[in-house]
Amino acid sequence: MDPLSITAGCIGVIGAITKTWTAIRGFIRDVYEARGYLGATSRHLTELDMTISLIKDDHNPYDGDSGSQVPECITAQTRTVIWSCHDILAELDAVMEKHNPRRHQAPLRWLLKGKDEVSALNRQLEAHTRTMTMALEISTLAVVKLVKVETAALGAVSGQIRDDTAQLRKDTEQILSKMHRLGCIDIIERYLDSLTTYAETVVDASVQLASSGPTS
Repeated sequence: MDPLSITAGCIGVIGAITKTWTAIRGFIRDVYEARGYLGATSRHLTELDMTISLIKDDHNPYDGDSGSQVPECITAQTRTVIWSCHDILAELDAVMEKHNPRRHQAPLRWLLKGKDEVSALNRQLEAHTRTMTMALEISTLAVVKLVKVETAALGAVSGQIRDDTAQLRKDTEQILSKMHRLGCIDIIERYLDSLTTYAETVVDASVQLASSGPTS
């Protein structure tokens, strides 16, 4: 997949994050009861914004190495998950619009329903953010693999790659557990499975190359 499509998706999400931040600031000024829930949303947005920005940089179409070491199937799924983040942000905006104090009895509507809607979306946002963080780690892992192959110094790094992969698997299980409870796991589950499978192939390759020693 053309890195430009990943970049475009990231730019779209970054723009959506800015829009949602603006909506949150306006909403909590009018609905005091929403501050705790939307404060958590803002923290998730900060982390997501940083992660998406780094992914965008990794897939810079003007950088010859941008995302080129990550398999095509993972790159395609990355784009899908990025736009899934965009959909969650659109839902958050819709919830705040629905409980807009200028149109409804906002505090009452918020207490009855709005806080539960935002709480559920916060859990989805957290899971997507952690998933994109893992995607960023996989991109880094691919670059490390390339560098170590070129320098024939895989012996020292193979153990670290294995540890990182074990942590990825653990994180995958935690995220999927949350997503199962939310009932919205299909895209994330397939993507996390691809990420961890690829990470494990990197471990296998690094161990084999390390055991064979440097080539002349």
